Amino acid sequence: MINYNISYVSENQYEVPVSEAFFEFLVLPCNDSTQKSTLSSLRDSLGDDFHVSKNAFGFDVIRVRAHKNFQKYEFSISSKVEKNDDVPLVRGSVLPKKQEFEMLKSLPFIIDNAIFLRNTPLTTLSEESLSKTPQYDGKKSVYSYLLELNDYVFMKLVYTPFVTNTDTTAEEAFQLEMGVGQDFAHLFIAIARANGIPARYVSGYTNRVNTYKVIPAMDAWVEALIPGAGWAGFDPTNNRLVDENYIKVAHGTDYSDCTPLKGLLRTQGKGFHHTFCSVDVKQIK
Repeated sequence: MINYNISYVSENQYEVPVSEAFFEFLVLPCNDSTQKSTLSSLRDSLGDDFHVSKNAFGFDVIRVRAHKNFQKYEFSISSKVEKNDDVPLVRGSVLPKKQEFEMLKSLPFIIDNAIFLRNTPLTTLSEESLSKTPQYDGKKSVYSYLLELNDYVFMKLVYTPFVTNTDTTAEEAFQLEMGVGQDFAHLFIAIARANGIPARYVSGYTNRVNTYKVIPAMDAWVEALIPGAGWAGFDPTNNRLVDENYIKVAHGTDYSDCTPLKGLLRTQGKGFHHTFCSVDVKQIK
């Protein structure tokens, strides 16, 4: 068992006063077979009421309604997470290559996993771009192909902050050949889905002592479904396999399903706003 203390802080500043606001935070580590999460504290600068409910994918969303006038809003949570390193992770295919290939093409499999096979605006590649990427033809196992894809995306994009944003598509990142974790994940997902392999976007926290890219924000990686074996985690940003250093918050079709912060504001005029988020992950020894 590996234990972590995780904190997430969001600071939001507005040029003109806000008279009412609704915020949604998708930042709580989830509970699944690999981890157990306990909320230690939740604070905001206005002392507002909040409630927790499930989103469409079954993950906890903190919803806050602010009634007071404000120009600065701060929100923070801290959680304790126990990672169960005894749970076996998917590290290969379990079915013969022919059977895997046939299952991916079968109508029941496609229907069951349709939501993670469909293109979204953020996970679409042109036919020309796809023709330059690794193709799955059933001659190798699905797992071997996904390892190749993980390596391909890692080599294709150069990790470069501030050149893309949350609306950048997989096609745009492919052409730029640079981006951040979100872009690596979207490109991996686009290629996997185009080859008939269900893939989903994952948001969460990483133990940065044991990972490569260091950024003061939430991270992104991918889970892909291997027929007969289950969902396997891949981190194309670092060309790694997901392990006990990754603390999952949520998954969805793309970044839009896993946005850490969403807000709806009523203001007293137009003006700029600035959001700063920081993340701290500490392994408890």
